[in-house]
Amino acid sequence: MHRRSLADGVAAMCWLLTLLLGNDSAAGREAALPLLLSFHLRN
Repeated sequence: MHRRSLADGVAAMCWLLTLLLGNDSAAGREAALPLLLSFHLRN
């Protein structure tokens, strides 16, 4: 259950970053990767 909520949060963050950067999802994923990695390492 906790893992699912974490995945939902990650998906929401990726979606938000994609929105902020426009509709270029490739750029959004590249920007989200280091962010998600640091988030994972912290938790």
